[in-house]
Amino acid sequence: RGTLAGRRVAFSGRAVIVPDPTLNPGQCRLPRGTREVFEGLPPLVLLNRAPSLHRYSLLAFDVASESESPTLALHPLACAAFGADFDGDTMAFHVPQSPETLAEADSRLHFRHHVRSIANGEPVLHLAQDIVSGQWLLRNPEFKAEVGADLTKAQEAMLAGFRAATELGLTLGLSDLDALGADFPGDKVAARERLVAHPANPVSVMTLSGARGKPEDVGELLRFRAGLDPDAFFAECQRARKSMIPKKLATPIFGDLTRRLVYGMYEVLLDQKTTDCGSRATSRSPLTCALPNKEQVCATCWGKDLSTGQEPEPGLRIGIIAAQSIGERATQDVMKLFQGAQKTDVGIAERARRFFLSAQLEDLPEPQTPERLIEWLHTEVYGGKVDRRHFAVALRQMYLGEGRWIGMTKLAGESSRSALQRAAFSGVTRTLYAAAKSGEVILQPDSLLVRVLQGRK
Repeated sequence: RGTLAGRRVAFSGRAVIVPDPTLNPGQCRLPRGTREVFEGLPPLVLLNRAPSLHRYSLLAFDVASESESPTLALHPLACAAFGADFDGDTMAFHVPQSPETLAEADSRLHFRHHVRSIANGEPVLHLAQDIVSGQWLLRNPEFKAEVGADLTKAQEAMLAGFRAATELGLTLGLSDLDALGADFPGDKVAARERLVAHPANPVSVMTLSGARGKPEDVGELLRFRAGLDPDAFFAECQRARKSMIPKKLATPIFGDLTRRLVYGMYEVLLDQKTTDCGSRATSRSPLTCALPNKEQVCATCWGKDLSTGQEPEPGLRIGIIAAQSIGERATQDVMKLFQGAQKTDVGIAERARRFFLSAQLEDLPEPQTPERLIEWLHTEVYGGKVDRRHFAVALRQMYLGEGRWIGMTKLAGESSRSALQRAAFSGVTRTLYAAAKSGEVILQPDSLLVRVLQGRK
């Protein structure tokens, strides 16, 4: 992440992304002029969108052609995987340089291999907004269940939804709001009944289909439409400003959670020899795995690979997968919380973060057993969007027995790990200096680090 995603490198570029539904899923269109720079179009590129919180932040796509504009054309279905939209977002593209890297990008990183979430196994295809409202107009509100993770069906559903929404000319104007009546009810049930009574109104189509907003939000729009008195205007301004500051502060804090979880769990993997540990637990999970080494879990206790539905590969780095699933979901939920799409209190997310990093048990539900805390994290904190097995992997490392816990920060800095691993969470200079004194690492006399240490005596 410190080189590829964070710095300018050769054989790469960056451009604003635009949607292109005429592409096939798994295709992209590179910016104008790419052909001259790279002496021909590459067959495949890696697309990266910051922040790189999980495996879907870096995916491979086939190159369809060169765009007529200086933009990078992306298939709409790929937006959800990247967490991207088309309001000025930029993405970097990197061109593999050898037959080996091209083969690996195609066999492991291609978009077609990553249409299901590693966090919960659900499709990560962006079937939303115009597609949802269009399918609702076609009287097919349950189309997502029919599509599943089938890219061909998803492409057909997307085009049909776009076509229906376009033919209706689905837009939102002040007259559409006025047509619903100034006395629009605030009650959820009554609000829905009012919208059902106006089925052709674009506001009704958007909200009833689930494409955008909720029925009870319409009354708030009408309140703003009617105008606010000075007291209400002041209160709304204060509320808006109050939500902006925590969003700016909380997003990088919860993004950092992913990195810390990775450093605490990246050595946890599926055992390459033992597929069944023989645990007699009624409900098998990584927490109940009987293998003596806590950093190894058998395939039976892990279960099938959520992203493929197949048996998992031996040696699969389930610690990294768990860290990405927990950290990325937390960041997305915090962002949606301040955009009004989430009802989860930010305080409960902060308590979960403190528990993961420092094993702080204050204000956590009783009894504070691994099983109870896994259920709390799965149900109350993450709303069922992250599979229990990921929390089980984390708590298997954190629980020391007899009510004792260790946080990920301390776990990553344990003396049993290498100096470089410990330096990730401690002061780099201090850690490597102590490792050099003990003979664990050898530092070159003319290195910058040694000169700095000599300067500090």
